[in-house]
Amino acid sequence: MPIWRLPGQLPTSHFTYENVRFDRAYNDFGLWQKIVANGSDFTTRLKTSKTNRDLERKVLRGQKEKSGVLYDEEYISTAPAAKFSAIKLRHIIYRDKLTPESLPFCDVGSESQR
Repeated sequence: MPIWRLPGQLPTSHFTYENVRFDRAYNDFGLWQKIVANGSDFTTRLKTSKTNRDLERKVLRGQKEKSGVLYDEEYISTAPAAKFSAIKLRHIIYRDKLTPESLPFCDVGSESQR
């Protein structure tokens, strides 16, 4: 899998990538749209925001002993760029079994786009 050096930069070749995974932690709807338009899916860590932290606290409150996927719903971003994006995103909160760390992800899978 290629590593893109600059935000929003995609390879210019004719290749498509089935699944793209990256850890950028900021919302780049332009890049996300390019990935989906290229026929690919992606998963990325979500940017920390008050809305995301509040949701994570709410989800984790009653699930102290659970691990794995604790939340999997539509992601509704409040970012201004989201208003112009037609892609449907999933908001996933995952807790690691070995470390009690919880991780918020944003995902677009083929079943939600095609």
